[in-house]
Formats: sequence, structure tokens, C-alpha cells
Amino acid sequence: MGCGNSKGAKENDNNATVVKEDKKEASNSGKSKREYLKTIIVHRHGARGPTKGNKKALQSEENSKPNSPITQWKDEEWEKLTDVGQAQLQALGKWFGEVYFGKWHPEINLKENPGFKWKSSIIDRSRESGQNLWKGLQDSKSYATPSAPDPWPEGSDPDTWMRPWRLFKGYKENMKAIEKTEDFINKAKAEETFLRTIHKKAGLDSTKDPVELLAIVQYFKEMLDVELYYPDKTKNVLTSRFTKEEISKIEDLARWLWTRHFFNPSVRPMSNALLKEIVRDFKDEKLKFVVYSAHDYNVISLLAGLGQEIYPDGNCVGYATFLLFELYREDGKLYVEVTLNDPFEDKEFKPTKEVQWNAIQDWKWDHYKGGHSEFDEFAKRYG
Repeated sequence: MGCGNSKGAKENDNNATVVKEDKKEASNSGKSKREYLKTIIVHRHGARGPTKGNKKALQSEENSKPNSPITQWKDEEWEKLTDVGQAQLQALGKWFGEVYFGKWHPEINLKENPGFKWKSSIIDRSRESGQNLWKGLQDSKSYATPSAPDPWPEGSDPDTWMRPWRLFKGYKENMKAIEKTEDFINKAKAEETFLRTIHKKAGLDSTKDPVELLAIVQYFKEMLDVELYYPDKTKNVLTSRFTKEEISKIEDLARWLWTRHFFNPSVRPMSNALLKEIVRDFKDEKLKFVVYSAHDYNVISLLAGLGQEIYPDGNCVGYATFLLFELYREDGKLYVEVTLNDPFEDKEFKPTKEVQWNAIQDWKWDHYKGGHSEFDEFAKRYG
């Protein structure tokens, strides 16, 4: 679900600030004023094969033929974390060990008092991504890292936290309702020519109502991302059918759709369970570094739950993207700061290539003045 980051400082009208400052400089500049206490991250899994949702959306008689966007994939490649995905999370773990804790926060001694916690989605690609993150952290500084995620409460459904869109009634109802709104219908009519063009190129029925055509564009975007990051570069059937301009417009429409799927009052409560868990983690003084191995929709729903009003402008939730929650003490008060980080916008990243790490933050939570919240207010609102 990734797309390019916008660079430079920019104020949006959606309670978010895109900042250009280097995270290291930001942390160092505040050392005399604030004390760092702990970090919690919620990360998306790494690059993977296509999902069953992609297959369902792109299935057609035409795409049942050889060398189609569907038949180019072997059965064992669907849903699976790739070598690139594993390398992405190992690189992320190494960065946390060598840079984040090694240079920015050396006051936290993770060898003597690790204070680790790891929770994961039950889906293999998320769990395996978490394992690779811990491996990277372990390899960087020989930390004794977790070998398996902490269990969810006995008798509970892990999807309550990690895939709430499957259980949350409001999300399913919203998905159906938005396609009947004037906003959606008008958008579909305005983009009708383009929608028919890309569906025909994708081997799908382009004669359907434009509302139906618009409703599945996010799956085009997801499949394009799969091809972009896949180790076997011959698997580019869908990408090869579109121009760069068409791919850019598909990204814009996907972002438009995700805004309507997630960023509205009826769906915001979907992140409540995970936010409550994060508040509990902050209150547990033994914990120093908490990892949630999750999905893109977790990151998006958390953004919505924190008050973001639209899908972040200029920064999409790509593979291994993570929300970074940091707890500080300043002038006797506790503060929470949240940043959204898309570390692998280098589209040519290969497992053998050194990661081109970008700015640690492009979106900064600015729901409260100054970009951070007093913890008591944060806990009251989300705990």
C-alpha cells in the first residue's frame, strides 16, 4: 500500500504535520528538557505475495488464461512473506538496535533490563515479520529477544486487536453504505472513462456500473505493490499493462477509497481495543520496547483513531511501515509522541542491498498543540 513520501515541512488540514527535521536531531535537541522512557511500535508486515482478496477482485475468464495477473502466481506464493519482506524487517530490527537504541537512546540498557513485549496477528506473514524484526535487533547488539509472541487473553479472538475490520460491524456496514452515497457515485461518474480503461487493461469486465469499478481499485494498487517488491521481477503482468500516469492515478483513487473506508466517525472505534492495549503498555513500568506485528489496516485504523481525518497526504502505508509511540517525561509531566514511518520507499530494495533509510518521520501526530499529548489526557481518551 506504499507510495512516495512528500518531503519538506507542510501543514495539512487533517490534524497531521509533515515534518522535515531529522529524528536524531529532534531527540538530541530535547535531551536537556525531556527524559525518554519507552517505545511502542505497531508495524505492518514486510513484502508478500498477493492475497485472496486480490485474487477475488481480479478473477475473470480472461485472467484464467496463462500469463495473467492471476495465473502468473504459483499456489505456494499467495499470501506468503517474501525474501524481500524478511530482509525489510531484519533491517528494521537492526536499525532499532544500532541507531534508535544504540545512538539515540543509549540510556535504555536492553541487555541488562530488556523489558520486551511482543504481540502478533495470528496471520503467518505478520508473525514471521515480527520474528525477522527481532532477529535483526538480536544480530545488531546480541540482545536476548523474544522467540515467540505473547499470547492473547485465553478465550479471546486475537482478531479483536489485530484484524478488527473482520469483526467490527460498523466497518462492514460502512463499506456497503459508502458506495450508495452521492460523493461515491459522483466520483465514479467523473472517473468513468479511466475506470473502464484500467479494468479492460487488467482483463476484467469494463462494462459494469462505474460504482462497481471504483469499489475495487484498491486491489489494483495492492497487486501493483506486490509486483513492485517481488524478488522475481518477471512477475509484473499487471504493472506492464499500465502507464506510469495510470499507476499514479490508481494510487490516488486507492487513497481516496481508503479515506472513506477508515476515516469516518462510524469506523474510528475499530482501533479502540489496540489503543487500550497500548495505554496499558505505557503504564507498565517494566516494559521498555513493545512490538505489535500487524497489518496495513491496523496502522490506518490507528491513525483514524488518533484523530487523523484523511489518509495521510503524500505518505502511504507501505510494507514494514510502523507507527512509533514514544513516552517522555518533561517538567514533571508524561507525554506521548507519535510518528508514522515508511522506511522502505526505495522501490529497488533487494535483500542483498543495504537499506536506504529515509527520514524517520514524515507524518507527525499533531492532535494536540506541539505534536504530543500529556499522557493523562492520552490515557483518558484512549485507555
